[in-house]
Amino acid sequence: MILHIILPIILLALLDIFTFKIPADTGERLGYTITVWLSFAVFLTIVSDSLPQTSESVPIVSIYIIIQLLMGTLVVLISTVEAGLITNPDSVPVYKILRFIALRLRQNNVKSAEYTEPEIDSEIDLEIPEVKWKEAITAVDTCLFFISMGIFLLTTIICLCIIAT
Repeated sequence: MILHIILPIILLALLDIFTFKIPADTGERLGYTITVWLSFAVFLTIVSDSLPQTSESVPIVSIYIIIQLLMGTLVVLISTVEAGLITNPDSVPVYKILRFIALRLRQNNVKSAEYTEPEIDSEIDLEIPEVKWKEAITAVDTCLFFISMGIFLLTTIICLCIIAT
């Protein structure tokens, strides 16, 4: 069962997660996410015949498949929204939450040895650093990649531990 059902789902879920490594401004990304999602759907159609049709409890494999399908659906929706946002002109201001994420990631990318805290002069107005849409979406993709990978690892380990017992 693990070889024929769980392993393909794990591989499809990994393909889904690595969507966030494809640049959002390329047209192939949305096609890729939809193709992976459709692969999930086709695989679920094939697998549904091998799962028990009636039982008192829902098999853990079914729950795992549903979680991964929901994650795949979220990836498609997020990629669709990002494809629309990244086409915004630079004259349109970046949303505050996206700017915050991009600035935090930018700050974390600066090496501590090279970075010195600027001196604050009370007479000088501090400017808010400019963040472009592409940088903001790339920062969100980086965060979503690690969040998705964490959820994937957690659900996979839990599922495999339950199946092993």
